[in-house]
Amino acid sequence: MDYEKLLPALISGLFAFGGAFLAIRSQRKLMRDNWMLQKRSEVFSQFLTDFLEYRSEVTFANDEDHEKLTLIQEKIFTSANKVCLYLPGNTRREFRNTFEGYMKFTPDFSGAVNSESLKHIFAPKFELEQKFQTIFERVLSENCD
Repeated sequence: MDYEKLLPALISGLFAFGGAFLAIRSQRKLMRDNWMLQKRSEVFSQFLTDFLEYRSEVTFANDEDHEKLTLIQEKIFTSANKVCLYLPGNTRREFRNTFEGYMKFTPDFSGAVNSESLKHIFAPKFELEQKFQTIFERVLSENCD
């Protein structure tokens, strides 16, 4: 048997299989990362849509709209839970704290109310709303880098 001819063919075959294995593995990781980025974008977008709907319903709600408010509140909580499923572990607590702070926010109308004081009264609420967007942008940009 001629080992001088067999050995190079055997070595090149092993390297070819190793290269193919690494290529398939990296392609799967890339596909998984792209899928995760797409799903995160969809879930974050749906949360923001549900959030705007919730905010609109709460703003213009009557005293008789208890059922409607309950349904929209359940929807926003469900949407927030979905968001947490797609957030990285280190960001979930930040999102939960922001969401809970927003849902518990109660404006303080103890003083005189005018347009300038309304801006000051609702400033913390607007900051929490902006924080949602900031969290989502940060998570999505981390995956793109």
